[in-house]
Amino acid sequence: MKKEVLIKRIALLIVLIVIVSLIVAFFVTRNKNNEEQLNEQENLQIEKNGASKEYNGIKFLNLKMEDTEDSETCNLIITIKNESENQIEEQMLDLVFLNENSEEVQRFAIMVPTLDAGVETEVTAIVSKELKNSYDYKIEKSTQPVGEEVVEGEETTETAE
Repeated sequence: MKKEVLIKRIALLIVLIVIVSLIVAFFVTRNKNNEEQLNEQENLQIEKNGASKEYNGIKFLNLKMEDTEDSETCNLIITIKNESENQIEEQMLDLVFLNENSEEVQRFAIMVPTLDAGVETEVTAIVSKELKNSYDYKIEKSTQPVGEEVVEGEETTETAE
């Protein structure tokens, strides 16, 4: 009799351990999926809302932000295409990142190279990971002349002349 009770208790204990393990596995998987969805939403927010913009015959396409090994920066990648019928000269433009209320979050200057009509190129920059939370962006003529130092956050880079 005692042996049967002991076997029942051991079987009940094993069943409880299995149930607890399944519950823990469910919540760990659920949290991981939620975290991945949040990261994906951060990336898609600006990519969706800022899908393409045009400025004086220059079309900005496929804005993407990819994580870097550094926890505070990401790679901004954007395709720039000359949609006009004329050559576009090298120029500095500001990308102005906006929040949901269309307020400026951050801006930085990029150099658009000389582009013949119909030609496109890809421009990359290392930017603050905070920009992944931006809602949209706009393009403005930069106050930074070509050939001057461009200051992005705390980094200073020299632009080509």
